[in-house]
Amino acid sequence: MSQRNDLTPSIQLMMGNLHQGLSDHDFMHEEMRLAIAAEEMGYGAVWCVEHHFDGPYSMCPDNFLYLTYLAARTTRIKLGIGACILPWNDPLRVSEKINMLDIMSNGRLEVGFGRGLSRKEYAGFGIDMAEARERWNEGYAMITGAQETGVISGGGPHYPQPSTTIAPFSGIPLTGRVTEIAMSEESQLAAARLGIKMASFTQFPMPQVAPMLHRYREVYEAEHGVPAPAPMMVDMLTVHEDAEEAERLHREALGAYFMSLMGHYELDGNHFAGTKSYESYDQMSKLFKEAGLENAAEAYIQANSFGTPEQVLEKLRANLEVAGDYDLSLAFSLGGRSYAEAEKCMRLFATECMPEWIKMRAQIPQPA
Repeated sequence: MSQRNDLTPSIQLMMGNLHQGLSDHDFMHEEMRLAIAAEEMGYGAVWCVEHHFDGPYSMCPDNFLYLTYLAARTTRIKLGIGACILPWNDPLRVSEKINMLDIMSNGRLEVGFGRGLSRKEYAGFGIDMAEARERWNEGYAMITGAQETGVISGGGPHYPQPSTTIAPFSGIPLTGRVTEIAMSEESQLAAARLGIKMASFTQFPMPQVAPMLHRYREVYEAEHGVPAPAPMMVDMLTVHEDAEEAERLHREALGAYFMSLMGHYELDGNHFAGTKSYESYDQMSKLFKEAGLENAAEAYIQANSFGTPEQVLEKLRANLEVAGDYDLSLAFSLGGRSYAEAEKCMRLFATECMPEWIKMRAQIPQPA
């Protein structure tokens, strides 16, 4: 039997300030307060996004820097870069940051790489979005190679890099600690072929998502001869002792978040069809337009989990039955939800749902 991954859920920091009248300064500290509390509550990791130029949707221009502060305030919890968007970052600087944070956290770093989806962010960096996959592949090879050898080099065309020593160097390979944030089938299968973990955000009901998770596992095992690591799914979850209040809080937060997501990514636009390596998003865009914004928002709200602890566990159990084993990452602070409510959700899930989730996962047979 293959070795079981850590079964404990993690926290996902979405970093969007939709709070009325809350300064960026206070917002950053409130998010960090929840991240620090996650360790005491028993969560296994804190993941943090990278986003630029759009504070209401999400703002964390340097998640390495943000998680370095978290490393100093915690002792056990893993620190997840979720993700470093490779086309926007110089591979040499990424490699240096990986080693600094790995050393300062005593090896608690988990690294996610993504390619980004927003025209606004690509425009802000002056980078052609059509180059995203080429830049991702080139940067990924340079960074993972450097972590094996302590030396980074690259022949371009996007990142010509003379052979350069990485110092300080942790000496800890990234093997088993790399995740590709994969929202499209192309990215999910790319992760499988590279032999790395995949992660995705919940956009559709699990019966729609599950076939792609199974396909990822099949391709991974066919390519590498061993079972794939459990994929990670991010659930925008709301839990409350009262079912009606849980639904009210969920609709309020996810409705606001969904509108900010649509605006940031222009998911109802026509530009994906003509952008190299993003053609698959054109089909998603067509589905949103055909359904209409109100129906699309309702589907998104329903796809993510909400309810009493018992109702949440029932949905998660059903998800495991159709999708197989997966790592669960949870976003509680989003859509302008008050920090008191976000923390209450975190604590209630930790005490009432987390132990049962771990039991449910432990009962799933592992592939030989």
